[in-house]
Amino acid sequence: MQAESLFSEKSVIYTPTKVAQLAQSCFDERFGAIRVEGEISGASRSPLGHVYFQLKDQKSNLKAVIWRSNAAKFDSLIRNGLTVLAHGALAVYGPRSEYQLIVRRVEPRGEGALRLAYERLRARLHAEGLFSEFRKRPLPSWPRRVALITSPKGAAVEDFLKTALGRFPQAGVSLYPTRTQGEGAAAEMVAAIEAINGWGGFDLIVLTRGGGSLEDLWAYNEEALVRAVAASRVPVLAAIGHSTDLSLTEMAADHKAITPTAAAEKVFPNAREILAGLTLSRERLERAITQRLRREGDKLANLRAALPALLERRLLAAGAQWDQLLEALGRSVRLFLAQKRHALDHAAARLALLSPRAQLARQRLAREALAERLERAFRERLRREGEILRSLRAQLPARLELRLLAASVQVGQAREGLARSLKLFLVTIRASLKAPVEKLAVLSPAKRLAERRDELSGLRERLRALGGRLLERRRLELSHAMERLRIISPLGVLTRGYGVATDMSGKVIKSSQDIAVGDPFRLRLGKGVLSAVVTAAEGPPKRKKKRND
Repeated sequence: MQAESLFSEKSVIYTPTKVAQLAQSCFDERFGAIRVEGEISGASRSPLGHVYFQLKDQKSNLKAVIWRSNAAKFDSLIRNGLTVLAHGALAVYGPRSEYQLIVRRVEPRGEGALRLAYERLRARLHAEGLFSEFRKRPLPSWPRRVALITSPKGAAVEDFLKTALGRFPQAGVSLYPTRTQGEGAAAEMVAAIEAINGWGGFDLIVLTRGGGSLEDLWAYNEEALVRAVAASRVPVLAAIGHSTDLSLTEMAADHKAITPTAAAEKVFPNAREILAGLTLSRERLERAITQRLRREGDKLANLRAALPALLERRLLAAGAQWDQLLEALGRSVRLFLAQKRHALDHAAARLALLSPRAQLARQRLAREALAERLERAFRERLRREGEILRSLRAQLPARLELRLLAASVQVGQAREGLARSLKLFLVTIRASLKAPVEKLAVLSPAKRLAERRDELSGLRERLRALGGRLLERRRLELSHAMERLRIISPLGVLTRGYGVATDMSGKVIKSSQDIAVGDPFRLRLGKGVLSAVVTAAEGPPKRKKKRND
C-alpha cells in the first residue's frame, strides 16, 4: 500500500492498529535495512533475555531492541555511553504506538569504544581457554600446500609471495581472496577458513594483511573470526600488519608473525641455505666414507695375510665339532628309534590283548581246557570205580553176584547222569560266554563312532531349524518395533498437516504467553521450515515487558 493512501480520502476512518500497520508499511518501503550510529543509553535486559536500549545523539533518542537469539553475540558492546553502529530495521510497536529499531548486528565506533570492546572480548575468550598455549600446534616442517587468506589488491600478498618464492621456488600457495577490513570482512574470512577445512589437502592457513589503525584491523578482533581460527583443523598462522597491539585472531592462532614477509620466512625454509647445508653434508659424508674405506681396507689386508692359518684352525675345529655332532646325532637317533619301537611293541601287545578276537580266543581256550579237565576227571573216576568193582567182584562170594549186578546198573545210571550234567554245564558255559561276546560287539569303536556321527547329524539339523525359527522371530519383532516407532514419531504427525512452532533459539512455543507480538519464530512442517513474525496473539494476556528503565 502506498504511503499517500493514508490521506487519499478524508472521510476514511482508521483504527490505531490500522495506523500502526500503515506506518510499518511506510518504514519497510522507505528504509528497509538501515544503519544507525549513536550513543547507547538506558540499556537493560528483560527476563526473557531481550536487550532494550536507546541510541541518542545531541538532539534525539531512538528506541532499539536486540532479540534474545542475537543478544549474546553483542553482550560486550551493549554498555551505556558507548558509541556504536547498529544494523537493523525500523518497526512499529502497536500497543504503545511507538517505533523502534530491531537490531541484528552491532559494531563499535570510535577508538575508545573499540578499545573497551577489545578488552572485554579478550577477557571472555581468555577465560574460555581459546588463547591457551596447550592447544596450539607446531608449524609443518615442509608444507606442501599453504592457503593464503588476504586481499588480492594489497601489498601483503605481494610481499608474502615474493618472499615465499624467493626462499623456496617450489612453494605451493593457494590464494583465497577476501576483504581484510570493513563490514562483512570477518564473515568472508570465516567462510574461507571453513571452506579450506572442508576441502582438505592443506598443511597450513596463513591470515595476513598490512598495518593499520585499530578500526582498520577490527575485523580480526570479531568473535566469529577468532572462534573459527581456534576451531580450524588445519594449523593457522596470523600475520596482521605492524599493529602495536596483538589482534585476538593472532592470540587464537597456532603461530603469529609481525609482517607478511616474516610469515613467509617462518613458513618456508630457505632453499639456498638447505642446498648449502646439503652440499656441506655431502662433502663431510664423502670424507667420512673415504676414511672408513681406508680403515676397512687396512683391516682387510691384515685379515687376508692371517687368513690361511686362521682358516686352517677354523677348519680343524669345525671338523672335530662336526664329528662330535654326527656321533651325538647317531646316538640320539638310535635311542629315539629304540624308545619308539619299545613303545610301539607295548602298544601293539596291549591292543592285541584288548581286541575282541583275542578275548574270544582266550575264553575258547579256557572252555576247551575246562572240558578237557572234566573229561580226564570223569575217566579217572570211571577207572577207579571199575577197579573197585573188579576187586569187589573177585572178593565177594557168588551170592553177592546179584547185588553186584544191581551196583553195576547204578554205576551205569550214575555215568549217564554225569554225562548229562557235563552236557548241561557246557551249554551253561556257552550261554554265559554269548553275553560277553555280544557286549563286545556292541562296544565296538566303529559302531559307537557311527552312532555318534548319526547323533551329530541330527543335532546339526535341529540347530539349523532352531536358528531359522529364531531369525524369523527377531525379524518379526524388528518389523513390529519399526511400525510402532513410525506410529508414535512426531515427524509422522507433521506429515498429516500439523506443525511445531519454536522460537529462534529452538525452544518449543506451547502457549501464546511464550512469545510476544513482533517476535520472530520458526514453524516446522512435515517438509521444510517457515520463518515468521508474530503480528497478533489470542488467548490469556501476556505479562507486559518492561521497555524502559
